[in-house]
Amino acid sequence: MKPESELAPFDFDFESGHAREHVRDQLKTNGFAYLKQAIHRETAENVSTDVWNYLELVDVYRNRTASWPVGRPQRGPVFRAIRDYEEGLSPLFSEKFERDIATLINPKLRVGQEKILYMTFPNANQDVNRWRVPWAMWHNDFSGDGTGKTRAYLGFVLLNDVQAGGGNLVFLSASHRLDEVVAPQHASAIMKQLSRKSTVLERLWDRREEAQGAVVGERCNVDGIELQLLEMIGSKGDVFILDGSLLHAPTSNERSYVRLAAKCFLYFKK
Repeated sequence: MKPESELAPFDFDFESGHAREHVRDQLKTNGFAYLKQAIHRETAENVSTDVWNYLELVDVYRNRTASWPVGRPQRGPVFRAIRDYEEGLSPLFSEKFERDIATLINPKLRVGQEKILYMTFPNANQDVNRWRVPWAMWHNDFSGDGTGKTRAYLGFVLLNDVQAGGGNLVFLSASHRLDEVVAPQHASAIMKQLSRKSTVLERLWDRREEAQGAVVGERCNVDGIELQLLEMIGSKGDVFILDGSLLHAPTSNERSYVRLAAKCFLYFKK
C-alpha cells in the first residue's frame, strides 16, 4: 500500500493573521509552505509563453516535441539559454510578491538578486510507472552564512500544472531541523549519517541498482523529528516556500509535457 502524502495546499489571504500564523508554523515545523495560487495563473502563463518564445532562439519550440532535448540539459546552447534566462522572471518576483511574502514570513524579508528558471524535458519513451524517487543529487541550498544572523528561504513558482512523476522536486519535510543538516557539511556526509538512523533513509540513498528505494509519502522518525518524503506537485501559479536548509533533489520527467518552474532566494537578517 502506497503511503499517504500530506501535501495539502493552503488557500489564504496575505493580510490574514491566521494565514501568517499558519505559514510561519508550517515553515518552522515542516520546513515548507504550499501557497495555492499565490501568483495569478494568467501571470504564470504569460511568463511561460515568454520563456518558450525566447527558446525559439535556440530552435526549441513549445508545440514541436521533436525539437525538445531529453531530460534536463546539462550543457550546450539550450542549457546556456535556460541558465541565462533571468530578466523574464521579474513579473513573478515583483515588489508586490516581496511585500506579500514578507507579510507572511518576516517583515525584514527581501528577494535576492538571483532568479533561476528550471525546465525538465520528458525522458525518452517516458513512462510514469518507471518514475522513482532518486537517490542522487540530494542537497540543501543554504545552511547559513556562518554568522547565524541570516535566514534564507527558497521561493518556487510552478509555471505549468504538474502531476506526480513530472520532473518535480522531491524533499524531506522537517529535515531542516536535524542537527546533521544545521551543521555546515557536505550533503554526502549528511546522507551517510542519517542513513544510520533510519531504514527509510537507508533505502532512499541506497545507490545499488537492485535497491528497493523509497516512495513519496513514506515517513520516518530521526532523533524525535518526523520526516516525510514529498513531491512538489500542484497547479500553475502555486508557490512553494522552502527553508534553505531543507533536503531536496531534482527528479526525472516521465510525463509527456515539459516541467517549468522558477526559483528565487528570500533572505532576512535576524
